[in-house]
Amino acid sequence: MLENWCWTASQLRSLSHHYSHLSLEYEAAYKDSTGKENAEKPAEKIPNSLITNIINTKHVNDALFNLRQLHFGIFDMKVHEPTSHEEIEKLDISYTYNKLRKEISQIDGPEALEEYDFTWGNGQATFGHLIGGYDAG
Repeated sequence: MLENWCWTASQLRSLSHHYSHLSLEYEAAYKDSTGKENAEKPAEKIPNSLITNIINTKHVNDALFNLRQLHFGIFDMKVHEPTSHEEIEKLDISYTYNKLRKEISQIDGPEALEEYDFTWGNGQATFGHLIGGYDAG
């Protein structure tokens, strides 16, 4: 509900408050957690630089989301392009799914370890649209 407020500098500033400023007990707990009796309390409000950094991360994962969608679409076309029943039976679905995921997203999976290859897992089974009439091609 109305998630955009969390990307507004004024709202982040008004909602921020370091717990060590709430009471003497919390201040003592903060000092105890640092392990330093004379620890300086942090600022009461979140610094402007941190607010700027938070706001700048708003779209940080958009590219990965789009690559994931691209992976799904290309995988869908791969499994729907074989021209015969025999060809689809010979298709190693897990290998195809994992190889495409690595090629498109450039993110390593277990295949990066020596004991695995691209046949690990069944990620394609989590892509329910293939069965439910999604058909990218």
